[in-house]
Formats: sequence, C-alpha cells, structure tokens
Amino acid sequence: MFRTFKNGESKLNGYLDDYAFYVNALLDVFELNPNHLYLEQAIKHTDFMLEHFWDAVDRNLFFTTDDHEKLIVRTKSLYDLALPSGNSVAASNLLRLHVLTQNSNYLEKAEQIMESGSKASIQNPFGFGQLLIAIYMYLKKPIEITIRAENKTGEGENMAEWLNKQFIPNAVTIFVGNNSQLSSLQKYSFFRETSLTGKKQDFAVICKNSACSLPLYSLASMQQKLKSLL
Repeated sequence: MFRTFKNGESKLNGYLDDYAFYVNALLDVFELNPNHLYLEQAIKHTDFMLEHFWDAVDRNLFFTTDDHEKLIVRTKSLYDLALPSGNSVAASNLLRLHVLTQNSNYLEKAEQIMESGSKASIQNPFGFGQLLIAIYMYLKKPIEITIRAENKTGEGENMAEWLNKQFIPNAVTIFVGNNSQLSSLQKYSFFRETSLTGKKQDFAVICKNSACSLPLYSLASMQQKLKSLL
C-alpha cells in the first residue's frame, strides 16, 4: 500500500493509519455485503501490518514499516485526537477479525495494544476514545448478530434498518442475502455453522459467549434479545 497517488504514480510507503483505517473500512463494508473478497483483503493487510509495524518491545504498532526509509526515531501514537490513532483502530479491527476467524494471534495482539495504552487512558480518557471502545468490546464480549434479509420488503430488512441506527460498540453484525454468499465463507468459524437452507423466512440469530439464540423472526423479538444482552 502506498500513501500518495498523482499523475498515475503511487509512491511513499503507507503508514499505520493507512492500513488500520483501510481494514476498518473493509470490515464495515463486509458487514453490509459479506463478499469474501472484503474479508480476505482485511486479513491480508492486517497480517502485513502485524509483520511490518509491530514493536515486540512495547507490544504495539509503529507509525512506519520496518522497511521504511531510515528515520532518527520510529514514532508511534496511541492518542485518539481529531482522528483515532492507528493503534486504537487496529485494536478494534483485530477484535472484530478474531470474532470472524477465531485466529488467536489477532486476539493476543489486540490485548497487547490495549494493555500498552490502558494506564494512559485511565489518566486521560478523553484522549483515548477509540481505544476505550476496543476495551469495552473486549470486556463486555462481542455480540454476534447475523441477519438474513433476502429482499427489501421483508422483516429482515426492517431488522437491518433498525440495527443500523443503533450504537452497539461490541457488536459484530453480518447481513446475509442468500446461501451463495455463505459458500465461500465456510472456512471461517463465524460462518461454518450458518446455513439458510430450507429457511424461507427472514430471521436473525444473536450469539454471545458461544451461546446462540434460536432464529428470531421479528424485529420485536430481536430487540428483546438484544436488550437482555446489553
């Protein structure tokens, strides 16, 4: 990934923020349109980020890659100012990817980033908004929501429309239209047990701590289930 593009030329190696925000965008799009390409790209760039930005001493991420031009000091930031820091966004990404893939390395690295910024965030919580959201998701445990919304007039669409208006920072939500979207995702644990075969009605399934609800066929039942978990 490169930082700039002008007159048909890409140059300057991408920084941590470029990778972290790009992966965040890929995961956001994937939640709305579960095309396996979005998830695979998110995994690819996250793996690159952990390989080339990781600081094994402080257990968080540098701002530049290990093959960047030589600088006097390789800087890093954990502060969430006008824009969240790359470290904070990366921690959130890693937690979300762990839910989808069950790759233990993602969870381990997320824990280390959160730990490295935990003391400073206690002293000045206003400067660590995104990191605290990641910590909240980690402590409260992710809520996994799968919604089947095959058409724009069914109950699944009503569920999706309502859910998109809610702020649930520890939720990982996937909107599925049909089984063809799932076939290429079966290698990931989040989707391995998910099937729409034989189900003609829109529904939602909500999981937390490895315990899943029965299919929920109405917006009211989904709201009630979520209320019990928040």
